[in-house]
Amino acid sequence: MRAVRDRRGSTGLALLTLVLWLAPSGVRAQTDVSTTLQTPVLSPQGDDSGRNAAGGFGDASPAWIGAPAPQTTAPRVETVVQRTWRDPSTSLERRVLSTRRSALEVGVWDLDAAALALMEGSVGGGSPIERVDGAVALAPNLPAAHLARARVLWLHEGAPMDAVRAVVDGLRVVGSHAEASLWFAGSGLYLLALALLAGGLLTLALAAALAAPHAAHDLSHLIPGRPAGFAQAALLGAVLLMPLALGEGALGLALPCLVIGVVYGSRRQRAALAVAALVVLAGLYPVPRLAGALLDAFPGDPVARAAYSTGHGMASPVDIARLEAAVDEDPLALRGLALHARQAGQPGRADGLYQRLLASDPHD
Repeated sequence: MRAVRDRRGSTGLALLTLVLWLAPSGVRAQTDVSTTLQTPVLSPQGDDSGRNAAGGFGDASPAWIGAPAPQTTAPRVETVVQRTWRDPSTSLERRVLSTRRSALEVGVWDLDAAALALMEGSVGGGSPIERVDGAVALAPNLPAAHLARARVLWLHEGAPMDAVRAVVDGLRVVGSHAEASLWFAGSGLYLLALALLAGGLLTLALAAALAAPHAAHDLSHLIPGRPAGFAQAALLGAVLLMPLALGEGALGLALPCLVIGVVYGSRRQRAALAVAALVVLAGLYPVPRLAGALLDAFPGDPVARAAYSTGHGMASPVDIARLEAAVDEDPLALRGLALHARQAGQPGRADGLYQRLLASDPHD
């Protein structure tokens, strides 16, 4: 029995690692790796032709979105980091360290684009473990980097315990990554909605099954004579399927099941059925609605998206214009502009913006 439990534990651990490995599509930063690393994110002319497709702002965005970005004489942040990243004269390890240092100097804590490039193998040189270690070094708060490292440790290095620790590290940094935290929260609420719906419907179905013989017998009194058992069951089935015939769908079956359980159940069973009905309602509307709001909150908020791009050193002129337009209404825009000023080599302006941010909410 102990060996069986060990095998089950190993299987469960492997399934957990596989599920988390398949998750990075929702955890990764939504960045085009090849475009970000091979060409400057901010073109000299301020072109932002691909922004609408990537950011999903559409034609309904406010008119100020197309406003020109403030001009600065400081070199662009991406140029400094990319110049270090594209330097082929150093080894992968030194290249990662130099890029990390350059990113920190301009206020970029997580360089997701370079980390994703290492993870996906678009950067030559180094073994698989060296590439994923470099990805973790460049973006320590990117859960996908830790999960990729766990995969390499599990499949290539033969170190399952180190792989487990890497998975734990990836889960621990979820709260430090904006997109990852929203994705995990929204996905968790979606699974919760499915569980609530399935559990509530199963409870109603079991209650109806227990009360079905009594309900079929009582319904038979509506028919003259003494119908046989199969006729009683057919009549009950017709009543249960009536909502489906009226176009209420499969969930319409829950209503007659609830009625039968309430009519023929005890007081405790009726209380349990009331809870089950509330659970079904929660799984149908409020929980999925909250999950959808979380999954759409970040991509659907232009200011939040612009502030996120600024924090990762990828701000475009359109992002800066959005932040400038919302600076008097949204503290997030004020923080994004302060980060941009720091990255652009304007410490005086950055300090003034941070002072405004502190004055707007001194208790935060």
